[in-house]
Amino acid sequence: MKILINRSDAIGDLILTMPVLKTLKTEFPNCEIGLIISPRTTELVTLFSDMIDKSWVVDKKDSFVSKLKITKNIIKEFNPTHYFYIGGDTTANLAAFFGGVSFRGGLMSKAQTFLTLNKGVRQKRSKALMHESDYNLELLKPLKESIKANKEISVGFENSDSDFFDFQNEIEKAGLNPQDKLVFVHPGMTGHTLNWPIEYYSEFIIRLAKERADLNFIISHTPSDAKYIEELKNSLSEKQKLPLYFFDGSKRGLVHYAKILSRANLFLGPSTGTTHIANLVGIPQIGIYSPILVQSAKRWGPLRRDNRVQIMDPVIECHELEQSAGDHRAHSKWMKSIDVDKVVSHAQKFLSKGEENANASRD
Repeated sequence: MKILINRSDAIGDLILTMPVLKTLKTEFPNCEIGLIISPRTTELVTLFSDMIDKSWVVDKKDSFVSKLKITKNIIKEFNPTHYFYIGGDTTANLAAFFGGVSFRGGLMSKAQTFLTLNKGVRQKRSKALMHESDYNLELLKPLKESIKANKEISVGFENSDSDFFDFQNEIEKAGLNPQDKLVFVHPGMTGHTLNWPIEYYSEFIIRLAKERADLNFIISHTPSDAKYIEELKNSLSEKQKLPLYFFDGSKRGLVHYAKILSRANLFLGPSTGTTHIANLVGIPQIGIYSPILVQSAKRWGPLRRDNRVQIMDPVIECHELEQSAGDHRAHSKWMKSIDVDKVVSHAQKFLSKGEENANASRD
C-alpha cells in the first residue's frame, strides 16, 4: 500500500495532520507514505522521518500549469495506491484523477473536490464541531471504518547540546544570564485569527519580570511578524531594563528553532504554528485563543492537552458572538478580557511546578 497525502498549507495544519500519518503507520505497518507539502513546512517534515517515507513541495504561488506538471510527476514517480487531500493546494487532486489513482479520498468542500475525489468525506469545518486533528482522522473512514486513531505525536532531539550552547553564548553577549530560565513569548501570527493586544504581551513580560529575577524573555518571531515585534518594542522601550532577547527563528531554520524551544521553561503565544511546535516538543505553554468558533481552541487548540497546557480564551455568550461577528471593536474588547493577572498566575504555576519536578528528579 502506497499512500500519498496532500497537506500543502501551514505549519500548524501539518502538525495537526500527523495523527493521520501515525494512525496509518499503526494500522498498516508496511504502508509507504508520501506527503505533498508547502515551502514553509519543508524543514518540518524532517522531524517526522519515522512516519514520512518521501515528500514533495508544491508552492500555491506557482502557475496552475507548473503545479499540474509537478503533481503529475509526483503521481508518476510515487505511483500511489491511495491518495488523500487534507488541505492546501488542490492541483494534486486533478493529477491523481487523471493519473488513474483508484482510491482518491479526503476533504470534500470546494467544487473541484466533488469532481475529483471518489472516496471523499463531506465536512463543514466552519461549524467547529471537532478539533482539526479529528476532522483529519475522519477522512480515513472510507479506507477503514473501524480505524483506531493514534494521536501520540511528539519529537525529541538527541543532538541539540551544541545548538543550545551556541544560543546561550548569543544571549550572554546580549547581556542576559545564560543560567536563568527561558520564557518564550511569541506575539506574532499570520492570518486573521484574533490575537491578544500587544500591550498585554508587554505587560505580561513586565509583570512577570518584577515577580521573578531569574527569567530571560525570548521574543521569538519571523519576518512576517515584523509589525507585532515593532509594536512590542515600542511598548517596552520606555519601561525598565528587561532581560529580553529577540530571536528570529527563520535565520537558522525551523529545526534549530524547535531545538532551542525544547529547552524553554515556558511558552506564551496565540493560535499560530509556533504554538503547535511548542506543544510538539512538550514544554509548558499558555495559548491565547479567539472565542470565534472557526478560530477557537476547540478547533485549533494544541494537539496535546495535559497539565502542561493552559488555554486562555474569552468567555462569550453565543448571542453576543452572532451579533458582533464583524465588529472589530467587539473583537478587541473580547481579547482584552483575557486578564494579564491570570496569565501571569498560570505562568508562575508552570515555573514553580518545573522547579518542583527538577528538585524531585535530583532527590
